[in-house]
Amino acid sequence: MPTKAVASAPRAARVVPGSNACCSVWSTATEPLRIWRNSSISCGERITFQNQEMNITNAAAAALTERVRVFVNLVVLPMHPIPLIAKQIATRDVLSGGRVTLGVGIGGREHDYLAMGSTMDRRHQRLDDGVAYLIGAER
Repeated sequence: MPTKAVASAPRAARVVPGSNACCSVWSTATEPLRIWRNSSISCGERITFQNQEMNITNAAAAALTERVRVFVNLVVLPMHPIPLIAKQIATRDVLSGGRVTLGVGIGGREHDYLAMGSTMDRRHQRLDDGVAYLIGAER
């Protein structure tokens, strides 16, 4: 029976003991993700960079682990539709059994904003508004 890959990668990435950030962690369905002494696993958001997509990577981390915190570090909140982010984070938190921690920020890369069809205009205010929405949606 062929092995299903969680994601394709040129080589199997390894989690370094003591490291909390590991965006390039990959495993196969037949080889569970090995987390040694880590208390969390994290993947941040970059759009115009050669890296894995944050939401899918963190969802895979939640599915392949049982105890570690899944730290979404960090969502550039003003770059996204806030209700969609709220739904994605809430769903991931439920599926992980409550192990998700969310970090948000404004980002500093205009090319990421442009690639998402967004603008950096009023990003500080949009972050504040987004956080208020997320807090309200949590209740």
